[in-house]
Amino acid sequence: MNLLEEIKECFDRCILSQYDGPPSEHPIIYLNSIKNIIGDNKKNPSKILLDRLKKASNALPKRKDDQKVFNEILKEGIGLTVFISDLEEACQSGDYNKMEHEAARLNSVSENGISGLEILVELGLQNFDHFGLFCYHLHRANSFNHNPGVSWNYTRCILNELCKVSLPEPHKNNDIKLELNPELYHENISLFIAAYRLSKIDSVRKNGFNREISYWISKQDLASHSENHDKKANSDLIEYSNNGGELFINFAEELIDTPGKIVVLDSLRYLTNHGTPDHLPYIYNQLLKLKK
Repeated sequence: MNLLEEIKECFDRCILSQYDGPPSEHPIIYLNSIKNIIGDNKKNPSKILLDRLKKASNALPKRKDDQKVFNEILKEGIGLTVFISDLEEACQSGDYNKMEHEAARLNSVSENGISGLEILVELGLQNFDHFGLFCYHLHRANSFNHNPGVSWNYTRCILNELCKVSLPEPHKNNDIKLELNPELYHENISLFIAAYRLSKIDSVRKNGFNREISYWISKQDLASHSENHDKKANSDLIEYSNNGGELFINFAEELIDTPGKIVVLDSLRYLTNHGTPDHLPYIYNQLLKLKK
């Protein structure tokens, strides 16, 4: 089994987890962050990170009724038409049985199996603080393992999270374009980077994603940060920024027992690769904090 197949298998197991915690700590976030960092050396992947990926994917008991539920709903008949609005209304009202019913109907007529998932992601983003991080990482995990055969498992995974908290109504578009401006600072770097990454996703639901992201951004305090730290980055970070390497892999191997730090590390890695040299002092100081 090659690296990609191993990671996909881990994702498939993880999204079947019977998870009862908050969406912001769902294990798929941890796994997708590890996968991103492993990608810095695909030819010789870190055994420490890969072993933890496998271990974490098996850490929780698994749902075993996904296909049974799907088949039972299909027996009722799809009907002549499937309306997206029926799924949206069920989610807004918090009617889980109807949510599941309409999501299964939509999944059954979707050629790529992603339509229902992306509608649910858009709905989750209406409560971005609660669901934003989870929605981003679940969507990317599904895209990485784009297999219609397991799409219902991903859809049911997000259904199980959305039913935990009532959703607000869709928000108005604030027409705010999110940029990686080194002068802007958000206290939750992982959530901020998730918002930016989501805004760059090519999806038929892109307008809805960006509507909710723009609303969330409009409510954030993104004033210039004034932390007291060195205004420089060390040579290792500069070298990684210019030429890549295993800097973040090495950090991840040290921090692997702390999932929250791995998620932050993944966000700092993304910012290093997609930001500007002006971001490097901030990134360097955040890396130092993670090691404390």
